[in-house]
Amino acid sequence: MDLNNCEIEQWCYGTPCLRSIKEHWWYIALLVVSVGCYLAAFVFSGILFIWFNPSGHDCGLNVFFTVMTMILAFSFGIIALHPAIFATENLIEIINLTRVNGSLLPASVISVYCAYLCYTGLSGEPRDYACNDHHYKSSAVSTSTLITESPDLIDVGWTLVWVRICTEWVTAGLYIWTLVAPLILPDREFF
Repeated sequence: MDLNNCEIEQWCYGTPCLRSIKEHWWYIALLVVSVGCYLAAFVFSGILFIWFNPSGHDCGLNVFFTVMTMILAFSFGIIALHPAIFATENLIEIINLTRVNGSLLPASVISVYCAYLCYTGLSGEPRDYACNDHHYKSSAVSTSTLITESPDLIDVGWTLVWVRICTEWVTAGLYIWTLVAPLILPDREFF
């Protein structure tokens, strides 16, 4: 997140002579990138429904993981822009990500990352699991991988799934904590 905030600060407040010209266009660029990241996260989650919930199978766990990812992505935006965390109604300040409190771009980037973690978790399901339809679509790549690698090093199994899904949940929890911690512990300095 520090890298993200430093990049945004450089985009918006680069050289002083171009500050007034750059600010307006970079705010628009930040908004476009934020909306693009959210669209990517939700489209990717929709693709996860198609790949890991084939018709005719009871894939409740896969649906749960995908829906939870979408709920987390939505909640990131709501929490980041909640008035208690982000006390402004000015659109320019909402997009401006150099503030200490929540804003739109980090929430959207974390949403895409959580969708990616969900994908890596679901793609690591055992090959014979009926809900892992993605494996059958990429069987040529998987077969060549199986032939060239030792069976002990194959990156599939329920342990892998749960490690990656729990990593997604821990990532979400840490991001939400960074937003709410200054409200819960107002006397502590977090930066």
